[in-house]
Amino acid sequence: MQSLRERHNSTTVCPKCGSKLVERTAKKGPNAGTKFLRYRNYPKCRLTKDI
Repeated sequence: MQSLRERHNSTTVCPKCGSKLVERTAKKGPNAGTKFLRYRNYPKCRLTKDI
């Protein structure tokens, strides 16, 4: 139970899958060139966060 609380309160660990965040740069689309945070388990886990 404690590890779930830590995961949901963390800003660097995914609350869904527990993987860590990595910084990426968008290559296509209207946001090309902007940086965002994505979890290492992509594409299994598709959660992202804006920087």
